[in-house]
Amino acid sequence: KDHCICWQLDRESFNHIVKDAAVKRRERYDNFLKSVTLIASIDGYKRAQIADALVAETFQKGDAIVKQGDPGNKFYIVEEGELYAVQKVGDMEKRVMEYKPASYFGELALMKNQPRAASVIV
Repeated sequence: KDHCICWQLDRESFNHIVKDAAVKRRERYDNFLKSVTLIASIDGYKRAQIADALVAETFQKGDAIVKQGDPGNKFYIVEEGELYAVQKVGDMEKRVMEYKPASYFGELALMKNQPRAASVIV
């Protein structure tokens, strides 16, 4: 091609839109994090740092978010939906926990540097 089309956005508009979106996202996440028992008592600055670091992951019914025995390298907070944890002992599989919004899991594997103690399923 012998031409190019570019769209432009001035600095003021860009900063207003981007900053506004970032502030709204942080406020939404901060309000949600206040409902998470493990994080609720953390001071606002650190909670804002957590909010900025959060990455949403979407899972479908039947998906295993973590599997028992896998390395624990992520901490999860349930934003929406319901999950359950199952633990396999020998040939038996037992449901050991239910999760709903504001529930969390994975903290023990991170803190203790241990493999996942259970599988968590949507």
